[in-house]
Amino acid sequence: MAGMPVGSNKSLIGQGAKGVIKGKGIRISNNAKNIIIQNVRFTDINPKYVWGGDAVTVDGGTFPLLPPPPLYLH
Repeated sequence: MAGMPVGSNKSLIGQGAKGVIKGKGIRISNNAKNIIIQNVRFTDINPKYVWGGDAVTVDGGTFPLLPPPPLYLH
């Protein structure tokens, strides 16, 4: 099972405690560009059911912006 694909020119910005993606990660691929991920918490990622348990996979993307915390991996 692959992560949710994120294409070019996207921002994932969590608002307060509501910025949660539960049970699945995201995948940046196919030369995706200009992606910002900020204040998002990934929870309940189980490597048995999700593609290796990665919250964020970058495979062929160009310069995604993953700022320092708060990018939470639980």
